[in-house]
Amino acid sequence: MKKELVIKWFNEKKGNTTYSMIYRNGPRSYDCSSSVFYALIYAKVLPKNHKIGNTDDLFYLADRGILKEIRESEVSRGDIFIAGVKGNSAGAGGHTGVFTSKSTIIHCSYSLNGIYETVKTGHMGEYRLPVRFFKIVEQYDSRDEYEEIAHFIANTTINVREYPSLNSKIWTVIKKGEGVDYDRVVINDGYVWISFFYKKKRRYIAVRNYYPKRGELWGKIIKNSKTQYEKHGKFKANYEMNIRENPSLNAKIVGSIPKGYVLNFDHIHQKNGYEWISYIAYSKNRRFVAKKNLKTKQEYGKVF
Repeated sequence: MKKELVIKWFNEKKGNTTYSMIYRNGPRSYDCSSSVFYALIYAKVLPKNHKIGNTDDLFYLADRGILKEIRESEVSRGDIFIAGVKGNSAGAGGHTGVFTSKSTIIHCSYSLNGIYETVKTGHMGEYRLPVRFFKIVEQYDSRDEYEEIAHFIANTTINVREYPSLNSKIWTVIKKGEGVDYDRVVINDGYVWISFFYKKKRRYIAVRNYYPKRGELWGKIIKNSKTQYEKHGKFKANYEMNIRENPSLNAKIVGSIPKGYVLNFDHIHQKNGYEWISYIAYSKNRRFVAKKNLKTKQEYGKVF
Protein backbone atom coordinates (compact mmCIF):
# COMPACT_ATOMS: atom_id res chain seq x y z
CA MET A 1 0.00 0.00 0.00
CA LYS A 2 1.18 3.48 -0.81
CA LYS A 3 0.91 4.76 2.75
CA GLU A 4 3.40 2.10 3.86
CA LEU A 5 5.83 3.33 1.21
CA VAL A 6 5.41 6.86 2.57
CA ILE A 7 6.34 5.63 6.06
CA LYS A 8 9.23 3.60 4.62
CA TRP A 9 10.70 6.76 3.08
CA PHE A 10 10.52 8.54 6.44
CA ASN A 11 12.02 5.60 8.32
CA GLU A 12 14.99 5.49 5.95
CA LYS A 13 15.67 9.18 6.67
CA LYS A 14 14.96 9.01 10.41
CA GLY A 15 17.85 10.18 12.59
CA ASN A 16 20.23 10.93 9.70
CA THR A 17 18.86 14.22 8.35
CA THR A 18 18.67 17.79 9.61
CA TYR A 19 15.96 20.43 9.37
CA SER A 20 16.37 23.34 6.95
CA MET A 21 13.88 25.59 5.20
CA ILE A 22 16.67 26.81 2.89
CA TYR A 23 18.27 23.47 1.99
CA ARG A 24 14.98 21.59 1.95
CA ASN A 25 15.46 19.35 -1.08
CA GLY A 26 17.61 16.64 0.47
CA PRO A 27 19.25 14.29 0.65
CA ARG A 28 20.69 15.42 4.03
CA SER A 29 18.19 18.10 5.01
CA TYR A 30 14.46 18.78 4.58
CA ASP A 31 11.70 20.79 6.18
CA CYS A 32 8.33 19.40 7.26
CA SER A 33 6.48 19.91 3.99
CA SER A 34 9.29 18.99 1.58
CA SER A 35 9.74 15.68 3.41
CA VAL A 36 6.05 14.85 2.93
CA PHE A 37 6.19 15.74 -0.76
CA TYR A 38 9.30 13.60 -1.30
CA ALA A 39 7.66 10.70 0.54
CA LEU A 40 4.54 10.99 -1.65
CA ILE A 41 6.71 10.98 -4.77
CA TYR A 42 8.64 7.93 -3.49
CA ALA A 43 5.32 6.13 -2.96
CA LYS A 44 4.22 7.09 -6.51
CA VAL A 45 1.29 9.04 -5.15
CA LEU A 46 2.77 12.04 -7.01
CA PRO A 47 4.81 11.94 -10.26
CA LYS A 48 8.60 12.31 -10.14
CA ASN A 49 8.59 15.83 -11.55
CA HIS A 50 5.94 17.16 -9.15
CA LYS A 51 6.62 20.50 -7.50
CA ILE A 52 8.05 20.25 -3.98
CA GLY A 53 5.53 22.54 -2.37
CA ASN A 54 5.04 24.02 1.07
CA THR A 55 2.58 23.14 3.80
CA ASP A 56 -0.11 25.26 2.21
CA ASP A 57 0.26 23.37 -1.09
CA LEU A 58 -0.59 20.10 0.67
CA PHE A 59 -4.16 21.30 1.30
CA TYR A 60 -4.72 21.52 -2.45
CA LEU A 61 -3.87 17.84 -2.96
CA ALA A 62 -7.33 17.17 -1.52
CA ASP A 63 -8.87 19.42 -4.18
CA ARG A 64 -7.17 17.23 -6.78
CA GLY A 65 -8.50 13.98 -5.26
CA ILE A 66 -5.07 12.79 -4.14
CA LEU A 67 -5.88 13.20 -0.44
CA LYS A 68 -9.24 12.93 1.29
CA GLU A 69 -10.03 14.76 4.51
CA ILE A 70 -11.07 12.64 7.51
CA ARG A 71 -11.91 13.22 11.17
CA GLU A 72 -9.22 12.85 13.83
CA SER A 73 -11.09 9.88 15.25
CA GLU A 74 -10.67 8.10 11.89
CA VAL A 75 -6.89 8.51 11.74
CA SER A 76 -4.75 5.41 11.22
CA ARG A 77 -1.22 4.51 10.22
CA GLY A 78 -0.11 6.32 7.04
CA ASP A 79 -2.53 9.22 7.31
CA ILE A 80 -1.28 12.80 7.11
CA PHE A 81 -1.82 15.76 9.42
CA ILE A 82 -1.58 19.37 8.27
CA ALA A 83 -1.48 22.16 10.86
CA GLY A 84 -2.35 25.62 9.63
CA VAL A 85 -4.97 27.65 7.79
CA LYS A 86 -5.45 26.94 4.10
CA GLY A 87 -4.13 29.90 2.17
CA ASN A 88 -1.99 31.12 5.05
CA SER A 89 0.22 28.26 6.20
CA ALA A 90 3.40 28.55 4.10
CA GLY A 91 6.81 28.77 5.75
CA ALA A 92 6.66 28.77 9.54
CA GLY A 93 2.89 29.18 9.39
CA GLY A 94 2.23 25.44 9.36
CA HIS A 95 3.45 21.95 10.14
CA THR A 96 2.86 18.49 8.67
CA GLY A 97 3.83 14.85 9.01
CA VAL A 98 2.58 11.27 8.87
CA PHE A 99 0.92 9.05 11.47
CA THR A 100 2.69 5.81 12.35
CA SER A 101 -0.14 4.89 14.73
CA LYS A 102 -3.14 6.66 16.22
CA SER A 103 -0.90 8.25 18.82
CA THR A 104 2.50 8.61 17.11
CA ILE A 105 3.77 10.59 14.12
CA ILE A 106 6.93 10.79 12.03
CA HIS A 107 7.86 14.26 10.82
CA CYS A 108 10.71 16.64 10.03
CA SER A 109 10.86 18.84 13.10
CA TYR A 110 12.53 22.21 13.62
CA SER A 111 12.83 21.67 17.38
CA LEU A 112 14.35 18.18 16.96
CA ASN A 113 16.43 19.27 13.95
CA GLY A 114 15.51 16.42 11.65
CA ILE A 115 13.16 13.51 10.95
CA TYR A 116 12.05 11.69 14.09
CA GLU A 117 9.13 9.65 15.36
CA THR A 118 7.34 11.18 18.33
CA VAL A 119 4.02 11.09 20.12
CA LYS A 120 1.46 13.24 18.32
CA THR A 121 0.45 15.31 21.34
CA GLY A 122 2.45 18.50 21.52
CA HIS A 123 4.27 17.86 18.22
CA MET A 124 1.64 18.53 15.54
CA GLY A 125 1.46 22.26 16.24
CA GLU A 126 -2.02 21.87 17.70
CA TYR A 127 -1.43 24.35 20.54
CA ARG A 128 -1.02 27.26 18.13
CA LEU A 129 -2.68 26.11 14.89
CA PRO A 130 -5.80 24.26 13.74
CA VAL A 131 -4.99 20.71 12.59
CA ARG A 132 -6.69 18.83 9.76
CA PHE A 133 -6.32 15.16 8.86
CA PHE A 134 -6.13 13.41 5.48
CA LYS A 135 -5.76 9.94 4.04
CA ILE A 136 -4.14 8.99 0.75
CA VAL A 137 -6.66 8.01 -1.90
CA GLU A 138 -5.24 4.58 -2.69
CA GLN A 139 -6.76 4.22 -6.16
CA TYR A 140 -5.01 7.44 -7.27
CA ASP A 141 -1.94 6.51 -9.28
CA SER A 142 0.26 9.12 -10.94
CA ARG A 143 1.13 6.54 -13.60
CA ASP A 144 -2.49 6.21 -14.76
CA GLU A 145 -2.19 9.05 -17.25
CA TYR A 146 -1.48 8.81 -20.94
CA GLU A 147 -1.78 10.72 -24.20
CA GLU A 148 -4.75 10.05 -26.48
CA ILE A 149 -5.90 12.40 -29.23
CA ALA A 150 -9.59 11.99 -30.04
CA HIS A 151 -13.04 13.61 -29.93
CA PHE A 152 -15.67 12.93 -27.25
CA ILE A 153 -19.42 13.50 -27.73
CA ALA A 154 -21.49 13.45 -24.51
CA ASN A 155 -24.79 11.56 -24.21
CA THR A 156 -25.66 13.44 -21.00
CA THR A 157 -24.72 16.66 -19.23
CA ILE A 158 -21.23 16.37 -17.68
CA ASN A 159 -19.34 18.79 -15.45
CA VAL A 160 -16.03 20.27 -16.60
CA ARG A 161 -13.63 20.41 -13.63
CA GLU A 162 -10.35 22.03 -12.66
CA TYR A 163 -8.76 18.73 -11.60
CA PRO A 164 -9.65 15.05 -12.16
CA SER A 165 -11.66 14.78 -8.93
CA LEU A 166 -15.29 15.14 -7.87
CA ASN A 167 -14.02 17.44 -5.11
CA SER A 168 -12.63 19.84 -7.71
CA LYS A 169 -14.19 23.12 -8.78
CA ILE A 170 -16.76 22.98 -11.59
CA TRP A 171 -15.94 25.48 -14.36
CA THR A 172 -18.72 24.75 -16.83
CA VAL A 173 -20.63 21.82 -18.34
CA ILE A 174 -20.94 20.09 -21.69
CA LYS A 175 -24.46 19.10 -22.61
CA LYS A 176 -25.89 16.06 -24.36
CA GLY A 177 -24.78 16.07 -27.99
CA GLU A 178 -21.93 18.52 -27.43
CA GLY A 179 -18.36 17.44 -28.17
CA VAL A 180 -14.82 18.27 -27.13
CA ASP A 181 -11.39 17.49 -28.56
CA TYR A 182 -9.01 16.04 -25.96
CA ASP A 183 -5.36 15.00 -25.81
CA ARG A 184 -4.95 13.18 -22.50
CA VAL A 185 -6.65 10.49 -20.37
CA VAL A 186 -6.36 10.32 -16.57
CA ILE A 187 -7.61 7.55 -14.25
CA ASN A 188 -8.25 9.02 -10.81
CA ASP A 189 -10.77 9.26 -7.99
CA GLY A 190 -12.62 6.19 -9.27
CA TYR A 191 -13.26 7.61 -12.76
CA VAL A 192 -11.75 7.81 -16.23
CA TRP A 193 -11.23 11.47 -17.18
CA ILE A 194 -10.44 13.09 -20.50
CA SER A 195 -8.34 16.25 -20.43
CA PHE A 196 -8.17 19.25 -22.73
CA PHE A 197 -7.50 22.99 -22.71
CA TYR A 198 -10.39 25.35 -21.98
CA LYS A 199 -9.66 29.09 -21.96
CA LYS A 200 -5.90 28.34 -21.84
CA LYS A 201 -6.27 26.12 -18.74
CA ARG A 202 -6.22 22.32 -18.62
CA ARG A 203 -9.64 20.95 -17.65
CA TYR A 204 -11.11 17.50 -17.03
CA ILE A 205 -14.35 15.60 -17.72
CA ALA A 206 -15.28 12.26 -16.16
CA VAL A 207 -16.44 9.96 -18.97
CA ARG A 208 -17.12 6.72 -17.07
CA ASN A 209 -16.72 4.89 -13.75
CA TYR A 210 -13.48 3.00 -13.25
CA TYR A 211 -13.36 1.96 -9.58
CA PRO A 212 -14.60 -0.23 -7.95
CA LYS A 213 -16.35 -1.36 -11.17
CA ARG A 214 -15.85 -0.16 -14.72
CA GLY A 215 -19.00 1.42 -16.11
CA GLU A 216 -20.36 2.35 -19.52
CA LEU A 217 -19.05 5.39 -21.36
CA TRP A 218 -21.18 8.53 -20.95
CA GLY A 219 -20.86 9.36 -24.60
CA LYS A 220 -19.01 8.41 -27.76
CA ILE A 221 -15.29 8.61 -28.56
CA ILE A 222 -14.23 9.21 -32.14
CA LYS A 223 -10.54 8.44 -32.52
CA ASN A 224 -8.22 9.66 -35.25
CA SER A 225 -10.70 12.41 -36.14
CA LYS A 226 -8.83 15.24 -34.51
CA THR A 227 -6.53 17.30 -36.69
CA GLN A 228 -5.89 20.20 -34.35
CA TYR A 229 -6.04 20.97 -30.65
CA GLU A 230 -4.96 23.61 -28.18
CA LYS A 231 -1.66 22.94 -26.46
CA HIS A 232 0.72 25.48 -24.93
CA GLY A 233 4.45 24.84 -24.88
CA LYS A 234 7.86 25.61 -26.31
CA PHE A 235 9.49 24.11 -29.41
CA LYS A 236 13.29 23.98 -29.79
CA ALA A 237 14.31 23.45 -33.43
CA ASN A 238 16.84 20.74 -34.32
CA TYR A 239 17.28 22.29 -37.76
CA GLU A 240 16.69 25.58 -39.54
CA MET A 241 12.93 25.50 -40.06
CA ASN A 242 10.60 27.37 -42.40
CA ILE A 243 7.65 29.35 -41.07
CA ARG A 244 4.56 29.00 -43.27
CA GLU A 245 1.20 30.67 -43.75
CA ASN A 246 -0.68 27.36 -43.51
CA PRO A 247 0.11 23.78 -42.32
CA SER A 248 1.33 22.53 -45.68
CA LEU A 249 4.67 22.23 -47.47
CA ASN A 250 2.96 23.95 -50.40
CA ALA A 251 2.06 26.98 -48.29
CA LYS A 252 3.93 30.26 -48.64
CA ILE A 253 7.15 30.57 -46.60
CA VAL A 254 7.03 33.81 -44.59
CA GLY A 255 10.21 33.37 -42.54
CA SER A 256 12.44 30.86 -40.79
CA ILE A 257 13.90 30.00 -37.39
CA PRO A 258 17.53 28.88 -36.91
CA LYS A 259 18.68 25.62 -35.33
CA GLY A 260 18.37 25.85 -31.53
CA TYR A 261 15.72 28.59 -31.62
CA VAL A 262 12.97 28.26 -29.01
CA LEU A 263 9.46 29.16 -30.17
CA ASN A 264 6.34 29.51 -28.00
CA PHE A 265 3.24 27.87 -29.48
CA ASP A 266 -0.43 27.42 -28.54
CA HIS A 267 -1.80 24.81 -30.97
CA ILE A 268 -0.86 21.49 -32.56
CA HIS A 269 -2.12 20.58 -36.06
CA GLN A 270 -1.95 17.23 -37.85
CA LYS A 271 -2.38 17.88 -41.54
CA ASN A 272 -0.88 17.02 -44.92
CA GLY A 273 1.33 14.26 -43.51
CA TYR A 274 2.94 16.38 -40.79
CA GLU A 275 2.38 17.51 -37.24
CA TRP A 276 2.68 21.29 -37.00
CA ILE A 277 3.03 23.73 -34.14
CA SER A 278 1.27 27.06 -34.58
CA TYR A 279 1.31 30.45 -32.91
CA ILE A 280 0.16 34.03 -33.39
CA ALA A 281 2.99 36.12 -34.89
CA TYR A 282 3.66 39.81 -34.24
CA SER A 283 1.69 40.50 -37.42
CA LYS A 284 -1.33 38.99 -35.56
CA ASN A 285 -1.51 36.22 -38.18
CA ARG A 286 -1.31 32.53 -37.30
CA ARG A 287 1.92 30.87 -38.43
CA PHE A 288 2.99 27.22 -38.73
CA VAL A 289 6.23 25.24 -38.32
CA ALA A 290 6.53 21.52 -39.10
CA LYS A 291 7.24 19.55 -35.92
CA LYS A 292 7.07 15.91 -37.05
CA ASN A 293 6.77 13.77 -40.18
CA LEU A 294 3.78 11.53 -39.42
CA LYS A 295 4.88 8.85 -41.89
CA THR A 296 8.56 8.49 -40.96
CA LYS A 297 8.04 9.64 -37.30
CA GLN A 298 11.05 11.99 -37.65
CA GLU A 299 10.95 14.81 -35.10
CA TYR A 300 12.27 18.21 -36.18
CA GLY A 301 12.66 19.56 -32.68
CA LYS A 302 11.88 19.10 -29.00
CA VAL A 303 8.66 20.15 -27.29
CA PHE A 304 8.73 21.06 -23.61
